[in-house]
Amino acid sequence: MADNYIDLPLHNLPGSRIFGFLVGALIYAAVTLLSIAAISDTIVRYFESQPALLTVALPPALPTPEALAQTDKIVDLLRDVEGVVFVSALEPQRTRRLIDPLVGGSDIGLAVPRLLDIGFSAGNKLELAAIKDQLLELTPGLALGDTVMPGGEILPLASSSRMLSLIGGGASLVLTFIATGLAIGIAMARHADSVGLLRQMGATDGYIARQFEHYALVQGLKGAAFGFALGAATMATGLLIFGATTTQTITTFGLQPLDWVFLALIPALVGLLIVPVARLVAHWQLRSLEA
Repeated sequence: MADNYIDLPLHNLPGSRIFGFLVGALIYAAVTLLSIAAISDTIVRYFESQPALLTVALPPALPTPEALAQTDKIVDLLRDVEGVVFVSALEPQRTRRLIDPLVGGSDIGLAVPRLLDIGFSAGNKLELAAIKDQLLELTPGLALGDTVMPGGEILPLASSSRMLSLIGGGASLVLTFIATGLAIGIAMARHADSVGLLRQMGATDGYIARQFEHYALVQGLKGAAFGFALGAATMATGLLIFGATTTQTITTFGLQPLDWVFLALIPALVGLLIVPVARLVAHWQLRSLEA
């Protein structure tokens, strides 16, 4: 018997195409979910790289050279605090414009708070309470505003989305190989008589198993290619629509070139792993038939 001759009409089985469509659906789910995970990871890394903001009001003082010099000294001290990314002092003129509506624009000499914007490295999980105590030690009498964490409510949502999408995408890939094993088992059971006849004609188990491997590879690759194409088209269309309907830049939170390369490797990975899965199941089924 020539090894390249297919004796079993596996591709003509009733419902044989269901295996290909099932693989396609699972790969579509994997591509879509892993794309969402990649986008969520980009969002998480972006916001974790942004500093947390804290506004500090120094004790009120007239904008005299002495007060300005004191403010500069405090700014220099704050820049040496561990975890501080930047310190910027609000100019007295801008502070004045903020309080003008409160005093009716009266041209009177007022001692106004000196405002400082302090940025902390948010990705390092700093103890902001300890930093606030350190600031109070440096400058008694200052008032601390609320800490503005980068990302707000988006960051926890993106973190959860990344984790759940990774789990869902990985589960879809695992289910692909489980579906392969089930498909081979069903095909072997339906061709039990034909397999027995081939054995009587001298066919080896390796020869018979290769036919089931070929069936799994062809149907699996067709389904994987279709699922990847549909999943990639879905994500690309969604990103284009998002970019066209929002003012946020899509290049920041979209899929990067390396993400697309990784997604394109999924059909190849399925093709590489479907064959050994089909081989193992086929040999196991053949040993069962012997018993």
